[in-house]
Amino acid sequence: ERVTNMSNNDIKWKQNFASRLRKMMIKKGMNQMELADASGISQSSIAQYLNTNRVPTALNLVYIADALECTRDELAYLLSYD
Repeated sequence: ERVTNMSNNDIKWKQNFASRLRKMMIKKGMNQMELADASGISQSSIAQYLNTNRVPTALNLVYIADALECTRDELAYLLSYD
């Protein structure tokens, strides 16, 4: 049995991030492999973000945002600047 110290807020943030990432990928017409190629992050890491198994590091968040042509804040917190 795996023990975790994640709070409900952490779990909710991971779920919300996965949903935002998926929405941004759809908006850009990108699949996991295309995002992996564009961001330089492995496809397996992208899959883990989408499945709420992991969250990206701050640096990987920058790479993903650049690949999706959005801001880090827009990706991390779904703030829209359009």
